[in-house]
Amino acid sequence: MARGVTLMDKVSLHDIVVPQAASWWPLAPAVWVVVTLVLVVLLVAGVLLWRYQQRRKAKKAALKRLPALANADHHQLTLLLKQACIAYYPRTRIAALSGPQWFQFLLEQLPQKQRQQWQPSVQQWQQQWFSQTASFENYQHFAKVWIQQALPPTKQQEAKHD
Repeated sequence: MARGVTLMDKVSLHDIVVPQAASWWPLAPAVWVVVTLVLVVLLVAGVLLWRYQQRRKAKKAALKRLPALANADHHQLTLLLKQACIAYYPRTRIAALSGPQWFQFLLEQLPQKQRQQWQPSVQQWQQQWFSQTASFENYQHFAKVWIQQALPPTKQQEAKHD
């Protein structure tokens, strides 16, 4: 071996090549599963929210219209209640109700505590319905409470009136 030549000169070394960074694409199968689950959950939540809003649309419309009937007579308030009911119950069932059957229907839809509270007033309204001197001053408050408490009906209430 010649003195001026080193072992390094005899071995030709190449530069160190750094591997490319791992790509984020394509995604790992576990990531696809997570993305799919998140999309399904968002879709289901969106559908449920939409159904919730649609189910309460008639209730919101009735509550919005109620203040405009502040000085209205009891017949106009009853008409509003019937219109709200028709959105949730079969039309033929609601249209056939009048007088004592109508008031009984209204009371049946309320929770027990509210039903007991309003029973005396409802009986008074039934007796004075066609009287010119009748007092229906809290009928509007009853209508508001009824719309808030009884609408939309539960599945059991809907099944009962089908």
